[in-house]
Amino acid sequence: MHVKQKSIWIVSREYAGIAEAGGVKNVTTSLAETLIKYGYDVKVFIPQYGCYESACLQNYTSLESFYAKISITDELYTVTYAQAESASVPIVFIKNHIFSSKNAVYTYTSFDEKINPLHRRGLGHIDSHVMNALFQKSVLEYALLQKTAPDIIHCQDAAASMLPVYAREDIRIKKFFNFTSFVVTIHNAGSGYHHAYNSIEDAYRVTNLPHHVLMYGLSGGLVEPFVLASKYAVLTTVSPWYAQEIIDPLYPFTDGLSYQFARRNINVSGILNAIDYERYDPADISKSLLCTSYNPLAGDFNGKAIIRSCFLKKTEKGIRGQTDHEGRISKIEQFGSLSSISSTPVVFAYHGRIVWQKGLEILVHAARTLLKECEHACFVIIGQGQPEIEQMHIDISHEFEGRYVYIRGYERSLARECIASSDFLVLPSVFEPCGLEDFIGQILGTLPIAHAVGGLKKIIHEKTGFLYEDNSADGLYTVLKRIYTMFIHEPETILEMKKNAALKVHEEFTWDAIVSKQYIPLYDKIIEKK
Repeated sequence: MHVKQKSIWIVSREYAGIAEAGGVKNVTTSLAETLIKYGYDVKVFIPQYGCYESACLQNYTSLESFYAKISITDELYTVTYAQAESASVPIVFIKNHIFSSKNAVYTYTSFDEKINPLHRRGLGHIDSHVMNALFQKSVLEYALLQKTAPDIIHCQDAAASMLPVYAREDIRIKKFFNFTSFVVTIHNAGSGYHHAYNSIEDAYRVTNLPHHVLMYGLSGGLVEPFVLASKYAVLTTVSPWYAQEIIDPLYPFTDGLSYQFARRNINVSGILNAIDYERYDPADISKSLLCTSYNPLAGDFNGKAIIRSCFLKKTEKGIRGQTDHEGRISKIEQFGSLSSISSTPVVFAYHGRIVWQKGLEILVHAARTLLKECEHACFVIIGQGQPEIEQMHIDISHEFEGRYVYIRGYERSLARECIASSDFLVLPSVFEPCGLEDFIGQILGTLPIAHAVGGLKKIIHEKTGFLYEDNSADGLYTVLKRIYTMFIHEPETILEMKKNAALKVHEEFTWDAIVSKQYIPLYDKIIEKK
């Protein structure tokens, strides 16, 4: 008997190698690739931004005969489509000027600010609600045009979370999706990540959904997409620890969303994000993008010294990006250096967004105390985000010239080189849904030092990294000082931890394991219920 191939559409504002902003890209990409390995019929939907990259795409084709006209805020948008493949994954692009005019996925860039001072670098797009609505409705229109609806539509994070609401409440299309089920994954429920509407009227203006539908999502005057989605979709989040946190009515870092989850008895299941070890494997320089190879799984860390030497040479010369043909500002700026680094340094690194959530203010104050007391301590920080926090890292890089470098911006190979050349990766997040940087550090033989919250609790203390509870400047300094001393006096212990950390990721936190043991049973259960 022929069994119908199950079809899953993944809807996301990000995809690795195409349009990148945060961890959503990693989950979207790896989940899609792994599901295809398991025989699922998969399509990924993503807007085609002005900043999209095409190097990883094959067979890009515009679908000239396919278009949709969609009304939002009394304006009619014409949407067209294109298709391509990335590593065997079918990608469907949603095309409209509102997407192609954007130079970053969610926020304005330096280039945008130069053109329009009101579009401040790092702030979210002022038309983000319209972008989200147009994107989500365009996916549903694609199904109508193709006269096919999948078994499951899996929506990634708040920017895609309203899609199940449109599918179930739009009178024109709801019957078409009678046999489609929906999953919404919450990647971050923190303040500023909900894509909430300011009022019922604001939500109605953008969504055109009935007031009685929107009322269900009310929270302190705001209309919450995640709450609305819970009525029509299965909610998941990116670690079991974060799932427990965000349904706690007293949890302080969701601007009231966790209270609404608890009050309405909304279930959120936690499925831990995995990582593709092979994408970062330092034993394979074609994958790792490093200048030499080494193998933490075998206890071989010799290559890290060579990589550090290469990285030091770059900081001595000054790392700078390039301005493109359209005059967009350089992606990379360096402040400070490691030019006068000690011959026996202990290098602490951070890579990621420079925002309050990540504890970067705490890190600055703790680093300043450690640098004053420990002559061999050095710091490498790479990332971008809130200008005021960036400035704190710029200031300390000048204060400790030669021992503190801040690299503002992002470039994939440089970020990996930064982590691989370091001894420890500091992750002082105020809250953290899952965290992938700890995985990357472990793969590259760089031990994570993390605040024990959310998904960072997957680190096993003093086995695969270090966890600590007091996330104050003094608390973090105390931890860093102890680990600094441990590195100098117990090097064999540190080396054994590095090997254990890499093995743990390689054996247990793969996408094959997570998809086969958690996602596929979830999808099967949902489809069976339908």
